[in-house]
Amino acid sequence: MENSKKNKLTSAIAVGLAAVMLIGGASYAYLEDSDGDVVNNFSTNKVEVDIDETTGEDYDIVPGTSQDKDPTVTIDNTVDSYLYVIIEDNTQDLVEWAIADGWTLLDGYDNVYYRLVGADDADKTFSVLDGDQVSYSADLTNADMEAADGDVTLTFKAYAIQAEPFNDPVKAYTQESVSTVSELLSALSAGHSVTLADDLEIDDLYFYYMFYYADDGALINLNGNTITVDDAYYGAQIGSNTDPKSVTVSNGTIEYTGFPYTSWAAFGVYNGSSLTLDNITAVTDGSFVSVSGDSSTVNITNSDITASGYAIATNAGSSSNYGVVINVDDSTLYGDGAGICMNVPGTVNVTDSTVTGGRQAVILRAGTANISDSTLANTIIDEDDWAIYDNKNWGSGNSVAVSVITIGNRNGSYAGDAVANLSNVTCEYDDSAASSKGVYLYGGVTYPTTNAEPNTATLNYDSACNLGTIVQGETDYSSVNLTD
Repeated sequence: MENSKKNKLTSAIAVGLAAVMLIGGASYAYLEDSDGDVVNNFSTNKVEVDIDETTGEDYDIVPGTSQDKDPTVTIDNTVDSYLYVIIEDNTQDLVEWAIADGWTLLDGYDNVYYRLVGADDADKTFSVLDGDQVSYSADLTNADMEAADGDVTLTFKAYAIQAEPFNDPVKAYTQESVSTVSELLSALSAGHSVTLADDLEIDDLYFYYMFYYADDGALINLNGNTITVDDAYYGAQIGSNTDPKSVTVSNGTIEYTGFPYTSWAAFGVYNGSSLTLDNITAVTDGSFVSVSGDSSTVNITNSDITASGYAIATNAGSSSNYGVVINVDDSTLYGDGAGICMNVPGTVNVTDSTVTGGRQAVILRAGTANISDSTLANTIIDEDDWAIYDNKNWGSGNSVAVSVITIGNRNGSYAGDAVANLSNVTCEYDDSAASSKGVYLYGGVTYPTTNAEPNTATLNYDSACNLGTIVQGETDYSSVNLTD
């Protein structure tokens, strides 16, 4: 080939940002690695990544030949991690290559490949290119060479990040650090998960838009910071009639105050959507979470929630609000109205937690509550407060019989049996008043039609429970059963 023009292939090596972790329930940034930073000096876990090659950086393009090229990525991880390689191809169709086995093209990208590497995997070193080589078509001509615009380069970068809490390679790859409200909204509207770099004071409408823009599966890591809303009117809406979504908020504080009514909630979870709050401290002068709609789910783990209304409540206004699931684990809930108000058919699961209410820790007007290894409490002292609904019709919300846990229904449009299954549960309350009680049950309401079976109220508990006084407001449709 006459007057052949030599073009150089240049390999660049890059690694992702380092991050650190505080253990023992503190805030943390995700474990990742990049650009030579020293990582995890005070963590029990690490994710480190390195990319290297032994075949050099400069190459001559000779049509019809191939050359060795062995970019290799090595990960050192003590937690399951996503490993990515980003290939920036500026070879202008002069160089041919294929990705090595084991890499998967990341959804939504044409140059990012990933693999999941387990903490205990034996193999943690991976070739990037198939056969550790590049090749040049025999059909290349002088004209192809001379048409090259600028440098002809092939660049490789590597990035790794812990798999949890993302459990999705796209969410893990696109998580973005933000420090302003505009950055936060921009990242969420782009479908990215976010990590806060600083405290944020945010208008309630922008708080609403945070979750309106958040993509299904979005992860919002407060990273030890605080989001403050001090003139609350709007709450965040998770999902809609046509767009259910799952959102996780973790590792920080939410202060949401200024509500005109204690029944208004900072979060509303709707129609098959899911909200997970993990390692969150929350304070509100309203309620914190309202959940409604079939299969709508609230997951509270390792969190501390204080509300002037309800920590978590449901909505019996429509049968379309039935079927919710509430999961509380290793958490402390306080609601001046009630800790948990469940007034629709659905399921409440509480484990290793403390739930306290002004009148009731748990209201179970319908549905099933499975509560284990937990403490339930209320703060009522006066006799008049204890007895207010013992001998008259109940109202809405917490206007029901006062006890630590109230099970069943006395009147009104609350459909479904109520069943509480308790294991190793303690009810704490001031028992000096004559009408004080740990558990109150009432059944026998006929709903939704006059010929329907009356609802029942059932308490099942084991000998590890310490429930205090148990009162059955009526005995035809309520039952109390020791299970061991």
